[in-house]
Amino acid sequence: MRSWCVVAGALLLAGCGQQSAPVAQCPDPMRGCRIAAGGVQADLRFASPPGTLRPFVLEVAAPGAKSVAASFAMVGMEMGENRYQLARTGSDAWRAEIILPVCVAGRADWLMTLEVDGKSVGIPFVTAGRP
Repeated sequence: MRSWCVVAGALLLAGCGQQSAPVAQCPDPMRGCRIAAGGVQADLRFASPPGTLRPFVLEVAAPGAKSVAASFAMVGMEMGENRYQLARTGSDAWRAEIILPVCVAGRADWLMTLEVDGKSVGIPFVTAGRP
């Protein structure tokens, strides 16, 4: 039920007059998934569990990419600037250590916008909660 709410929230954001990226599903970011939406072709994986105020690692494989970035937001809630430029770790491999802020409302639903060479796709996910 919770993951459906995340997807519904992401779709609502698209209709609120804000520019948004197409949304792709990644049912288990810890296991990883292949994203092919919005012109983005990449494999992504959280190398450690996502949470608030504790670092987790995002790994992306994007063949031929020149730049990879990720930003994190909550639908309908200002979370400040949470944009990370991933560092190249191999010919097609990119990596960043991410730290998400705590949501004072207690929410754990996030929308990651993955940007590869200027093309973006939204990927909803849920954190484990507060530290």
